[in-house]
Parts: sequence; structure tokens; C-alpha cells
Amino acid sequence: MQFSQDATLAINDYVDRVRTALPLSPSARLAAADRLYQDICRDAAAKAQTAGQTIVSADVVRETLAALGTPEDRAQRLAADASGASWQWPGDVFAGMYRSHRLHEKMDRFARVAAEQGERVAKTSLDIAVAALDTAAQKLREAAERLKSTP
Repeated sequence: MQFSQDATLAINDYVDRVRTALPLSPSARLAAADRLYQDICRDAAAKAQTAGQTIVSADVVRETLAALGTPEDRAQRLAADASGASWQWPGDVFAGMYRSHRLHEKMDRFARVAAEQGERVAKTSLDIAVAALDTAAQKLREAAERLKSTP
């Protein structure tokens, strides 16, 4: 569903004000703001669809934002919310995997599968090349026999 320009500006302004008011680390602020943005867009799109609109208007967004409260109140609720704090930014997840050495395990598994698949592809390619060379050699033998038999 598409959002009108005014609706987009209203969402971005609200999310920016909530993000700056959040008493969290920068990466946690980004994660919470991203999640809030997704939630607002989902809720506003659902309201617009229920109303039979094809484009989410600024009025629908303002109604959705009013239900959330002021940006400062929403920031405090997000900071206190355990589920909001547990949602991690993908970069934080990656960094955590790297620190706990789980990334190396996943990369080792990926490399092992890639090597196995690469060997299988190489074997198949080699088998095809051998078959093509055998066919070419047979054609050369047949051509040599024809040349010997012609006076």
C-alpha cells in the first residue's frame, strides 16, 4: 500500500522524535525506531484498507499516531517494554554471533557444503568433458578409417 507524502512526513517526524527521546544506546534506539516505524506503517495500512482507501492518507496516519500518544510517552513505554528491548538490530545480532564464535561455526558449515557442492559440480563437469572427448575421439577414428579405405 502506498503512503501519501504528508503521511510519510508525519510518520518520519514522529519516529524521529521518539528515537531522540529514547534513553537507550544508539543501536538499541535505531532498532526500536525501526520496529516502531514498521508497526506504524502496518497499522496505518490496515486502517486504510479497512476504510477502502488505496493510498494511506495523512488523516489515517494522524489517527494511528494519536493512538500511540506523545513521542515522549511512547519513548518511555518502548524503553520500559521488555519485548521492545529484546528486538535486536541485525548488525547487533551479527556482532553477537561473531563475539561468541558462532559465526565461525556457521561459516565452516557453509564452506563445507559449498566445497561438497563444488566437488559435485566439478565431477559432473569433468564427466561431461570426458564424454565429449570420447565422442570426438570416436569421430576421429571413424574419419581415419574412412580415409584409409578410400583409394
